[in-house]
Amino acid sequence: MNRFWWLNPWAEVRRLRESCFALNRNWCDALATLEDREAENAELKRRVRELENEPWPF
Repeated sequence: MNRFWWLNPWAEVRRLRESCFALNRNWCDALATLEDREAENAELKRRVRELENEPWPF
């Protein structure tokens, strides 16, 4: 927090608001990445189950 926030309180409000938006954007990006990884993991697990059920080629 700015030491002299009381000189220009609206600038401090704007700065805090922008930092909150940046944190929210980072959080949303992280959540989307996690969802992508979970979907990829589910696909890999499904593929492993398919391969386990296939007969050996020899």
